[in-house]
Amino acid sequence: MASVLLINEPPLQVLPSLAVAIGLNEAIILQQIHYRLNPRFNKTYFKDRHWVYNTYEQWQQQFPFWGEKTIRRVIANLEDSKVLISFITRDFKKTKYYTIDYDRLNEISQSPTKTPENLKIPPSGQFDQIDRDKMTRSYIDTETTQENTLPPLTPPVNQGGKKEEEEEEEEEEEENIPELMARIWNQHVQSKLNLPPISYLSPKRRQALKSLFGEVFQEDLQAFDAYCQQIGTFRYLMGENPNRFRASLD
Repeated sequence: MASVLLINEPPLQVLPSLAVAIGLNEAIILQQIHYRLNPRFNKTYFKDRHWVYNTYEQWQQQFPFWGEKTIRRVIANLEDSKVLISFITRDFKKTKYYTIDYDRLNEISQSPTKTPENLKIPPSGQFDQIDRDKMTRSYIDTETTQENTLPPLTPPVNQGGKKEEEEEEEEEEEENIPELMARIWNQHVQSKLNLPPISYLSPKRRQALKSLFGEVFQEDLQAFDAYCQQIGTFRYLMGENPNRFRASLD
């Protein structure tokens, strides 16, 4: 007897050690990009590297178990860790290409403390540290009350039909948009200005970024990324002008 849920199609493979080093979701996407960078069938070559191109919609077709916001967040995490290098064309199509910095990946894998926190890789929610005190109390409570009820296999569904966990995740992702925008700004502009990265966002700044993200960039982080890359290429905005004016996030 067989099941359609067991492997009868090409599986997604990932090494546990890679998942420990950079996070499970990040490892899955990075492994897929590595597979598609294979020179045997990848002919996209420039800047001395092979590159992969996919829209977020196309990534979601490859990872149908994730929403687009999750994929955006995971890719942003990989870019922020500098394991994933991205390049956006300057034409009207704004095509975004990806490749892997294998030296950076080897540096991470050889680190004596291979955790996303120590390597400054933003967590995507799959390797949260367990509070040992809470774990111990939970064990004692369970042992004392003799309650051995297992959790449900799937999260409860609310009246709208969407899983509460998914709804909470979307709300959390929406809250993280200003932070993601700040990371992108730090990567493409702040670093070129030789200024420390922006790490704190005031409520006023967060609200301004949210409004900008929705009204100007139509909730497309890729468009904001391309915009910041363009800012970083303008010498005038980088301070090379008589007034020494420099671009700022505000």
